[in-house]
Amino acid sequence: MVKQDMLAALSFAYNFCSDNIGIRVGGERIETMEVAQSCQELLKTCGLEIVEGGRPILHKAGAVFRYELGLALGGDAQRTEQMGDYVEELLADHTHITQYLDPVEMQIAEEGGELGGTAEGSDLDVAAGESVVRLMLGVDGLQTQVAATVVDKLAEFIGAEGTAGDGATKVSVRLLRQLRWLDYVEDAAGLAERLLETLGFAPEEMQREIIAALPDIVADGGAAVGRVLAGMLRAPAGLTLALLEALSGVECAATELTEARSAVAAQLAAAAATELPAMVRFLLQTATTDTAAATVGLLRRHVDVAAAGTAGELVLHAVAGSVQQQRTVRVAWERAAASADAAGAHTALDVAVLLQLHALPAHARRVERVVQRLVAAGALTAMRMSAVVRRFPGAIGAQFTGLVGVAGRLLQAGGAGVDVAAAALEAAFGVMGAFQRQEIAGALAVHIASGSRAEAAAATNMCVQLAARHPRELRPFAPMLRSLLDGLPADAARGLFDALGRLATHAGSGDDSLFNELHVLVRKRLASVHARYNRVGVVGAVALLRQLGRAGGSTSDDTSDASNQAGSGDSPSSPNQPNSSHAPSNVHALRRAVQLLELLADSGRHRSWAFVALTYDELAHVVETKGLHAQLLAWLHEHVSSAFAARFLADSAGHSTALALDADEAAVVDIASHSIALPHARLRGPVLACLPAQLRLVQVCEKALRGGSLADIDALLVCGLQLLPDTLDNEDHAALAAALAADNEDAHVELVAALTARPADDRRALCTALFAAANWLREVINAFAGQCAPEMRARVVQRVNQLARIERVLLALAASLRGSPEAFRPAAVGLIPAADDTTAVLPPPGGPALRPAADAVETSVHLQQPCTIDVDGLQLSQDDARKLVTTAPTVARGRKRKSDSAAAAAADDFAREPHAFLRELNLGAFAVFFHTDEAPPLSAQGLHVLLRELHAAVVAKLMPPAARRTAHTHTPATFGSNTAAASAADVFAQLLQLLPALLRRLDACLDAAPSTAAEECSDVLLRIVAATLAWDGLHMPLDDGRTGLRAVMGTLATTGAHTDAAELPSLGAGALARRAFDYLLSLAPRVATSVHALSLLRMLTTVRASAPLHESRAAMRCLPASQRAASMDGCISALALRILAATEWSAPERLRPADLEFLVAEHIARCPHDPLALACEYAEALPHVLDTSNESPCVAGSTLLTLRRSVTLAPYYKAVTLALAALVRNAHLDAMDGSELLDFAASVVDCWLGLAKLTQRLTPSLLQRNILVIALRGGLTLTDLFTRQILPLLAHHFLVHRDAAIAVLARMQKSTRILQSICNHSKASRDTRLLSAVPQAKRKLELLIFNVYLLMDKNDCLAAINLGNLKHRDIHGAVVSSQIPREQQFEEEEDDEDELDDIPMDIEYASDDGDEHPRQISRKMTPLSAPKSKHSDLVRRRLMLAQRRSAATDASSAVNLENGDEAEAEEEP
Repeated sequence: MVKQDMLAALSFAYNFCSDNIGIRVGGERIETMEVAQSCQELLKTCGLEIVEGGRPILHKAGAVFRYELGLALGGDAQRTEQMGDYVEELLADHTHITQYLDPVEMQIAEEGGELGGTAEGSDLDVAAGESVVRLMLGVDGLQTQVAATVVDKLAEFIGAEGTAGDGATKVSVRLLRQLRWLDYVEDAAGLAERLLETLGFAPEEMQREIIAALPDIVADGGAAVGRVLAGMLRAPAGLTLALLEALSGVECAATELTEARSAVAAQLAAAAATELPAMVRFLLQTATTDTAAATVGLLRRHVDVAAAGTAGELVLHAVAGSVQQQRTVRVAWERAAASADAAGAHTALDVAVLLQLHALPAHARRVERVVQRLVAAGALTAMRMSAVVRRFPGAIGAQFTGLVGVAGRLLQAGGAGVDVAAAALEAAFGVMGAFQRQEIAGALAVHIASGSRAEAAAATNMCVQLAARHPRELRPFAPMLRSLLDGLPADAARGLFDALGRLATHAGSGDDSLFNELHVLVRKRLASVHARYNRVGVVGAVALLRQLGRAGGSTSDDTSDASNQAGSGDSPSSPNQPNSSHAPSNVHALRRAVQLLELLADSGRHRSWAFVALTYDELAHVVETKGLHAQLLAWLHEHVSSAFAARFLADSAGHSTALALDADEAAVVDIASHSIALPHARLRGPVLACLPAQLRLVQVCEKALRGGSLADIDALLVCGLQLLPDTLDNEDHAALAAALAADNEDAHVELVAALTARPADDRRALCTALFAAANWLREVINAFAGQCAPEMRARVVQRVNQLARIERVLLALAASLRGSPEAFRPAAVGLIPAADDTTAVLPPPGGPALRPAADAVETSVHLQQPCTIDVDGLQLSQDDARKLVTTAPTVARGRKRKSDSAAAAAADDFAREPHAFLRELNLGAFAVFFHTDEAPPLSAQGLHVLLRELHAAVVAKLMPPAARRTAHTHTPATFGSNTAAASAADVFAQLLQLLPALLRRLDACLDAAPSTAAEECSDVLLRIVAATLAWDGLHMPLDDGRTGLRAVMGTLATTGAHTDAAELPSLGAGALARRAFDYLLSLAPRVATSVHALSLLRMLTTVRASAPLHESRAAMRCLPASQRAASMDGCISALALRILAATEWSAPERLRPADLEFLVAEHIARCPHDPLALACEYAEALPHVLDTSNESPCVAGSTLLTLRRSVTLAPYYKAVTLALAALVRNAHLDAMDGSELLDFAASVVDCWLGLAKLTQRLTPSLLQRNILVIALRGGLTLTDLFTRQILPLLAHHFLVHRDAAIAVLARMQKSTRILQSICNHSKASRDTRLLSAVPQAKRKLELLIFNVYLLMDKNDCLAAINLGNLKHRDIHGAVVSSQIPREQQFEEEEDDEDELDDIPMDIEYASDDGDEHPRQISRKMTPLSAPKSKHSDLVRRRLMLAQRRSAATDASSAVNLENGDEAEAEEEP
């Protein structure tokens, strides 16, 4: 009361003294000074002390102050207005305005009543950091006026102040920040209107501040804000970033959002790099189901993250975040990435998105398939993947799990994907952190130990790359890689030894512990008594030798063979020739290398000749790859050459020789003297085991030292062989030599007949001699095939012809001994994996003890005397008798698996797999194909030998693993193999050079007189060309800039005068593919057998797939029928029909079931006229096979002789079923009108019904299990396609085409009932393959039934159908006793799911006579019509349940749908 009296007195005094000063409020005159004083006192009473010229002090917590001030104002409009005017007066002074914008000083009274210090660190400091204006904005009723004052002052300061100096914030910005993040806004619309007015005249810098603050100030009134901001995006003037950030935080109508998206999309191509992340994030976050695909396409076309600089990382992060949050964007981007096959159609965005999707379990498998398809199509290359990872390590590192997962899958798949995976992981290893490197090393270790040879080899090669390029980073993980060596075979351990050797000899390591550990491991493996461990020891020793004795003696981390060659050699043509002016840079490393050589020699003297051969092969591989120091190379060449001459060369005088090309040559190769193992030899086994390997080492050393020339040892090319042992007389020697030298078929037949009549011991001795001669000739061809001298080239051709004749005789003799105790088993020659393992000696009949091998006992007795041993010219005095004890491995207990015994028998059977035991021709040997002018010419048998070897190399390196199993070729030896050492790119490069010569040979074989040799050669040639076209690395660029696919297409097009070579650069991809297609098609009438025609057809489909846009089906529809038939698809379809007719080519019985499926599928899918009508024609023709008549059915005017009753019915049935499903899946149903859609659906249903009825006509003898499985699974696919694709479109045209639609559904029901009969048959027959598909069949059929029911319900046609149970029928349609117990009257229960599961039902359609009354069924139901009764809701609920079950992976289903053959229901009793 006292305070009110004082205020009244003061008011009267001021009104009386001055009428000009003051304001009138509520009818009373109050002076301005008095109002200000009263407001100040009121604030002080509430806890806020306004200090004149100083910082305001708050004595209470902010929340307490607001509460007390709100009570003091009490909702009084006058007092509230006065307080607002007082705040405005405080802010009117521009000099001291900052005092009221800065945080107040806190002085909160303690419990004793004394004032404490500032409230910093106090628990009551809940309002710390708040200003006076901020405190006032939190008071109810006062906020609107204070906010208006702040906005007015904001407008004043925007035009008055300049730029803030000394890092100070502008007053306008500080005023704006007072309005942000309020707990509530009383008048959001009014505040938004004021701010938008201010936005109109503010400068750009202030506009950006206001736009950024708008979402935090007026979130509730964002409709108007969103409209204005969306409009400003049309001409952003540098405000795009702020506008997009603001739009993401305010409400925006759909039309305004669409307008904003259009504006952003228009500016995307020319946007600044700093604005790209926000624009991309806005477009993706605002994308809907309808706009997601267009948005993804827009971003993939216009956003180049590589050119965005540092903003590219932010763009990738924005895309990855949006993809993870929005399913529509995920699906759209996955489809876009999968559909783009062009090499330049994929960018870093696609890589980042695919890696992000792989982290999601639901997308991982699909992403892996997409990536494999992109790699195969050339759209995702190793260079692109490496560039993306190196350019954006942060963004890709965030998806590191996906990167490792995708790379691992590519490693497992093999092919071109290995290069992509290697490039990705190598780039990530170089640019990412220690954790990522550890994960990469661990993943590679898992792949190496996977057990898959191809996968382990790919992972090992990646380890070698990492060791060469990042030795310091990989060194910490060397113990992990070292632990893998304990369980790896020799061929897998080679690359790992190479990688560890690089790490151990790296110049910057400064630690010999790893090398010492590897050296100890090698010594243990070499000292083992088991041959498989000896091989690992040899491989490891030679790998370490390569790293220690590299060219120049350098132990640094050289990354290329070119750098390894630097520093030694006195001429450019001989990089490995020693030169005294170049001293070795690391004498310690060379000493270690010599120690390793001595270790190998010391171990070799205790082993077999196969061990020595293996060592020679490994050393030859090191020399070939220029991995040996020049001094070591010279020393090795000297000792090995002298040992070879002393061991195998003899004087021709007094000996009968064979296969000599020069009668004047005095030297011969002595094979006869070394055919058997000597009883007291130092090394076990025959000496011939190392003959080809030692020749290989001699010739590679000679090439390395002489610049590739073999002129100094050309006598080895022409010298003869002493083949036959002394047990044969001179006449036999002369006859054999003459027969092998003569190119006469009759002479060979007589020779084989004479030799096979000899005793078994003689034949086995002959086999041993001829086997050694064949391997000798193979290595001679490998050595001299690349020489340029015409005389040498002619001699090589002669050697190839001799090799063919020797192998023919050898195979005939080995076949005559097969199965007998004297069967020929060749000695190991160093290249055969596991062939030189110690064979387990079976227990003798008298007891279980194992006897040591005889040669081991004799060798042990002989070596009891101390002696100095000369091993390949190395004088070694150490005599370690303990290494010479040969122990037979223990026979494993337990039952031996049949597969193991079969594999062992196959590996030991030379007559069955002879080429797996023979030495391999290297890639350089195929230069013989170019020797066309030399005399004598290459014989047909010699050509077949070369082609067979080339085909084996092509299949091993270029064909996918799945196709490799059916390639009909031997697997090249992998241990020290020339093919195994070469990469797929090397094989393809060599093959590309040979391809013109191969095609000329193919033309010659096709034009030659019919013969077995010509047919075999043409068959292998076609397989080689097919394997070349099947390589998944064809899209990789070559050195000349072309892709491999274009190079192959160009070669095919220029062959046969179809295209001039000068015209190739100007041809597009489609035209070039058409020229190559025409050449291959011209070969079809010239081939002899159906298998050859099929091979041509596969090549034609590959060429057609290389140009999918050329002669597309959409373009062909507008052309006349004759031009459609002449298209590539039309020609393929016609050729497939000709092969199926089996009238033009011989041996149609050689076509396998899979071949028939492929032919039928190509004939239907590529039909240029009406593929669906052709499928229906096949469906009508298949039942004729079951007729008793012998007439073959006709399709498309041709009689299908390959369609026989009990042999080929299943392949035809499967092919037609799958082709029908593919036609439905790929049909453009959206472009059809109602009549076209119904005609299409009717044709599909008729074809399906014809295929389904065929299962009912099968007699017990023809009741084939495969046909029923195909019918059930194919029917499920058709059911699902009908439900998802045809039925929704049928609903749009149902009212117009009601009768036709019901007729289609009624006819389709007959097919579904046959599927139910097959399900019933699976239960009766207990067929596990059929039973596994039954649950899915019930779900699919249930979903179809309820979708049809809802379609009828929606269109008021429920009277045309009826829902109920049908009779139980078998596979032939006969009624059998029902397996379903009779159910009680239908009663509604609380548990809908249990209730729905107990209702087996089917749809009955009304008869065609117009009777709309449904027939009686077993379960009484009221007439169903929309929207009455509980049944419509029940079906809808059951439909939802069926949809959930269809999407689930559980194979169980409680719903039984038992249908019969006809629309016949059970009678109610």
